[in-house]
Amino acid sequence: MLGETALTVLLVLAGLATGTRPPPPPVSEDTLEKVAGSLEMYVDRLPQMPKIHGYSMERGRATPVHLAVGMYRKKWVMKFVVEPAKTRDHSRVPARLLEYVKVAEEEAARKRYIVLYEYDDDGATGGPTHLYINGKRLEDPATETPRVGATEVWEVVNLTPDDHPLHLHLATFQAVRARGLVGLDELRRCMARHNDADWCNVSRHAAGDVVGVPEHERTWKNVGKMAPGYLTTVVVKFLMVETGEAYPFDATAEPGYVYHCHILDHEDNAMIRPLKLIR
Repeated sequence: MLGETALTVLLVLAGLATGTRPPPPPVSEDTLEKVAGSLEMYVDRLPQMPKIHGYSMERGRATPVHLAVGMYRKKWVMKFVVEPAKTRDHSRVPARLLEYVKVAEEEAARKRYIVLYEYDDDGATGGPTHLYINGKRLEDPATETPRVGATEVWEVVNLTPDDHPLHLHLATFQAVRARGLVGLDELRRCMARHNDADWCNVSRHAAGDVVGVPEHERTWKNVGKMAPGYLTTVVVKFLMVETGEAYPFDATAEPGYVYHCHILDHEDNAMIRPLKLIR
């Protein structure tokens, strides 16, 4: 199909929100199908630039190509019009990109459990009413108070039936593994009653199969997909991963930051929490 072929040739993935793994991989359907994620791409001009992207030609007519993105059916609505350069372009995609600081789980100052909840209306309509992180609202006091420059391990426990792209403001993180949760209904009941991952012995439930992180996802990001029914381990750094240095500003200043689900209606329905850095 014209649109898919053009996208594969045209686009070179330059980054996933913050970092990338050298050399930069070509764009594929897998890298594009990310719910509420972030991509940075380099768009070049082809000798014969297709006029329409994201459409197939059927019987001489442009017909939208439907793609499954997450739980929704979407059409491509992205179109690139690249004008001829007025001067010679000497730019090129480098064979290797910037080397970022390494992931070092053993350097973590502490470990936190981040638990994703979904609440329904007790059977009135059968649908969810709101979503919380760690059973708390945005207005509740911050419980995630890392030190500037620290490295932490966050164990993200997704008790909901949906994928949630977790987005951290200011900080960057990298997923290192995901492990399936067993006895999920028992864990949900315990967490709903006690809201305490240690009390409910989450580590005992995290005994399912280990799923590796895809190659193109092994990079520093500020958005990462948390699969339903899994405990996803991420290493979070509260510094500049490009250089390993401290932020060039006061990251402890008010009003602070937030972290939340990057799906807009989930964020709006309270899947968001404050993030307050300290010295």
